[in-house]
Amino acid sequence: MRGAPFSERSFVFCAAAAAEWRATVEQGETKRKKHTGLKIFLAFLFLLLAVTAGVVIRFYPIYKEAGYMADHFSFRKLDYILEVRIDRSKLNKRQNLLLDTLAEVTGLTGGELCHLTVQGSVDGDIIFAAIYPEGQKKPLTEVYLSDDLDVVNGAMLYSAMREHICGQNKTLDYLFPVWENHRYMSLEQAEDMFGVDLSDLRDYKLPVRDMKLSRLQCFGILVLMEREKMEQGRNFCLQTEGLEAMLQLKEPAEVSISMEDPEAVTDMLEDKLFRAGVRLSGEKLGMLKQLAVRAVIREDLSLTVPEDLISQKMVDVVKGIRVIIKGLFGK
Repeated sequence: MRGAPFSERSFVFCAAAAAEWRATVEQGETKRKKHTGLKIFLAFLFLLLAVTAGVVIRFYPIYKEAGYMADHFSFRKLDYILEVRIDRSKLNKRQNLLLDTLAEVTGLTGGELCHLTVQGSVDGDIIFAAIYPEGQKKPLTEVYLSDDLDVVNGAMLYSAMREHICGQNKTLDYLFPVWENHRYMSLEQAEDMFGVDLSDLRDYKLPVRDMKLSRLQCFGILVLMEREKMEQGRNFCLQTEGLEAMLQLKEPAEVSISMEDPEAVTDMLEDKLFRAGVRLSGEKLGMLKQLAVRAVIREDLSLTVPEDLISQKMVDVVKGIRVIIKGLFGK
């Protein structure tokens, strides 16, 4: 039996059905690709959000502390304690002569004069320093440095010289007159009295005096450090070869730094500090074997440089005494 003839109408119907099926398949494939692309995009977006959240959770507290640091760590008003060990082989001729002269008039050894503890304060351009040689309970002298006037406590130096000389020979008491009321003298008078060059002291300016760190710079520093949560505020600590540092971010704000071979440590950290926006060179620290400093920010601090100085007559008297002592002791 022969099949029914395949009419033109049937052919058209089948072709249309096939085309519709193909279109349906392609549409489904397109939707599947779109769904896959959307899933990939959503997964990437979720990952990005997760990373962003992690970064915020990790660094926002530090950024917040950086704001406190930027607001409170002004180095224009502070109290400090500084301990240094000087490498005498790195000193120039002028600096070595100063140590020799101090040893001569005070009886202190070079070793004692090369290990100093300095306690003082900073108020803007004024630096106050009380200088303690190793093993001494009272300062050898006190110094005020400022942009307008630099003075040293001459009475303390005179007392140290008198105790040293008269300790060797009690009969020399009569040589030493009573120090007049004015305790301070200018650096120029001190240079004239003791025959030394104090230009290094006169030209000294606190390296961080005008440093005002931005919040971003503080953030760059704190990121390099470990956080320690305290009862009030936080401490940030850094320990690396030859260096220990601590920042205390609470009232009063405080910074402590201890370095072995300060020049090498500063050079090692120079690039990291530079990226944080802090420029610091270790070149001027080359004369030091060790350095330790603790500074406490004090916004209520006020210093005044003494201006009532000794007379030139007193300077000439002490110069004359030194000439006599050299003649008696041959030094």
